[in-house]
Amino acid sequence: MRLFIKFSVLASISLVLGIVVFIWTLDINQYKPVLIQAVNKLTGRELYIEGDLKLIPSFSPVITAQGVSFSNAPWSSSGVNMLTVGHIEAKASLLPLFSGLIHINQFILHDTRISLETNSDGIGNWVLDTDTDDIATVSSNSNAAATQLPPITIDAINISNADIQYINGVTGTVNRLAINELSTAITDLTAPVTFSVAASYGAFPIELNGTLGPVNTLLADMSYPLDINGRISVFNVQVTGKVEKPLSVEGIDINIAANADTLSDLNQFAGTELPQIAPVALSGNMKFSDLRDIDIEALKVKVGKSDLSGQINYQVTDTLPFITMQLQSELIDVTPFSKETEGKNKPDYLFSRVPLPSGALSLVNLQMSLVAKQMKTRTSEFSNVKIDLSLQDSDVQAVIGSGVAGGTLSGDFSLDTRTDLPPAFNIELTGSGIQLEQLPHDKQKPWFTGGPIDLKVNGSGQGNSMAEFMGGFNGKLLVEVGEAGMPNSNVDLFGADVFMSIFNKLNPFSKSDKTSLLECAVLNFDIRDGITKIDRQIAMQTTKLSMVGSGEINFKTEQLNLGIKPYAREGIGMSLGSITGVAKIGGTLAHPRAEVDAKGVIKAGVTTGAAIATGGLSLLAQGLFNKTTDDPNPCKTALGQSTAAQAQAQPDTGTSTPVENKKGLLDNVKGGFKKLFGN
Repeated sequence: MRLFIKFSVLASISLVLGIVVFIWTLDINQYKPVLIQAVNKLTGRELYIEGDLKLIPSFSPVITAQGVSFSNAPWSSSGVNMLTVGHIEAKASLLPLFSGLIHINQFILHDTRISLETNSDGIGNWVLDTDTDDIATVSSNSNAAATQLPPITIDAINISNADIQYINGVTGTVNRLAINELSTAITDLTAPVTFSVAASYGAFPIELNGTLGPVNTLLADMSYPLDINGRISVFNVQVTGKVEKPLSVEGIDINIAANADTLSDLNQFAGTELPQIAPVALSGNMKFSDLRDIDIEALKVKVGKSDLSGQINYQVTDTLPFITMQLQSELIDVTPFSKETEGKNKPDYLFSRVPLPSGALSLVNLQMSLVAKQMKTRTSEFSNVKIDLSLQDSDVQAVIGSGVAGGTLSGDFSLDTRTDLPPAFNIELTGSGIQLEQLPHDKQKPWFTGGPIDLKVNGSGQGNSMAEFMGGFNGKLLVEVGEAGMPNSNVDLFGADVFMSIFNKLNPFSKSDKTSLLECAVLNFDIRDGITKIDRQIAMQTTKLSMVGSGEINFKTEQLNLGIKPYAREGIGMSLGSITGVAKIGGTLAHPRAEVDAKGVIKAGVTTGAAIATGGLSLLAQGLFNKTTDDPNPCKTALGQSTAAQAQAQPDTGTSTPVENKKGLLDNVKGGFKKLFGN
């Protein structure tokens, strides 16, 4: 027994001495040319190792190398090397070395630079141009160099201070990913690989962990499974699926789910202040055979109460990227995004002077279809909304249809930015059966009952902003309102409360009657080069009172110069001209200003000088009075349908009225407008 123990001790000592001698005498650098030759033969690329392969002796020997690089594809624009590593360290297991095996417990890469790039055909520089016969030769050990290279297995990989650059050769975009720490765990080549990574993409932090497919599956470029979760910037993300050809990044089929705590967390992406809305969630299935044709199916987006679903396709064409979108929604509520203006200073202009981002239209082609059951804004609600939008080579075409306030709204829009001239805009918009009583209003104030509205807008303009569009607009605006119960108090009507205020101040029945029965109302504007000249194309008629308006609206400057005159209708016990008062509406579209002459200086027969002193109100009233007191149908006149309106539109035949009388009437009207409006 003692002899056995002695022999055992001697054997152990001999083994230890043998290990020490083996480690100290092993020339690991002898494998350097073998490794380089094998990699070059297998990949068709050059592998460089500047320093010697070194072995640090211990019971867990450490193999190190400095200045390792792997050459790039010959067509690459990112430099001669696709991969460079400042320092490589491999911690090996000791015992497998006696069997001629290299078993790496931990593989460490420090100061790594990786440049990934696709060419104009979408082919990546990581796709190796190799001969399959060469690969088979190396794999079967028939190559002499390969037979000298011992089998290598790796349990874990750790990467620190790595920079990955990706150049899209199709779009020209460049993206960079900085990896602070990346670690993997590998039990064997046939087992799944677990990993964790801490990185940053620009200013956005990334923390991910998950499970990937086996190493041998990756090397064989076979279907490769993914299961990843973690956080990218403000998003919690989960990705599951597979890549059919991982080495060439082809045949991707993955499910993506992401959510953020609140929408305001995305301020850094949006470049603006977003409201605090929750939840914020996105999910979908992404498929693409290569980076030139990407499908997103089963898309679901949830932002607060709003939702969106559908599918998106992205294709890289010979000209511009082409995006196709088919989207549906139960509710799109943009109310939280509308800034509350109550109690704040209103803008100086109704139409924005901010230049339109028309340059962005040249970056992509788009075909979008959106169907939403309900859409909400701060001022309006729409139902059964349908929008078809086409963007083709900087030319935008849109068709909309919607239900609104019990009626319908439909139209066609186009925006052409294909020339060096300012963008050209065209509009055809029709509204039918829109109910005045269902339009947004202050619930605390009296409001209309009934009131069907029909409207038509058509025309075109050109400019770099909405203000320029309207300043050069040519077209027509027609609004017709049917019977409605109208409260005799100040109410808001699409911001036109100044008209209603004037009506109530000039209406002698407003104190005795709580309501007026509106029979009709008309706005009929013919706009030329941003200016509309109005001759009784503003009209409103109740059962007791009518009101007509003339003047000018300048959409270039947004200046208002309008005269409003009420008069009593026949059959109510008052003469046509017995209602005194006249009003002028000045100011701008954003800030209208009313001047009301409720005393009716027209009845006093004032002189021209006095009329000028009162701002032209009485002279304007005289012109309007002469033209309206004999008109029983002001709404038809506004539409150009009455006998009076048609007669005025006809050439003067000289058969019905003496020429001198006609001339006096016209001169009176023209003179009044010239002194009031300065033209």
